[in-house]
Amino acid sequence: MNRKKSVFSFLNQVLDDQSLNPQEYTVIKKCADEIEQGTDINRALLTLKATLSALSVKQELSPSGLSCLSEISRREPSTSVSSMWNFMMKKKKD
Repeated sequence: MNRKKSVFSFLNQVLDDQSLNPQEYTVIKKCADEIEQGTDINRALLTLKATLSALSVKQELSPSGLSCLSEISRREPSTSVSSMWNFMMKKKKD
């Protein structure tokens, strides 16, 4: 299974969880829709992670939402903010 299908499948599985609060459902659904429509997967996941993280800081993230955020971070380490800027680092010359 390719990366896009894997992430899309995971997000749809999360959306089936009835314990998500409405904010979480909306944000995760938007991400899944963007990925399905061809939006850059890294951008969509970064936005999702940022939004879920903001909810977490406000303590508005359900256990299911937290589990989703943790799993995305585990599966997709390349979508962390620091990873997105790695290309800007100068390579050390020998």
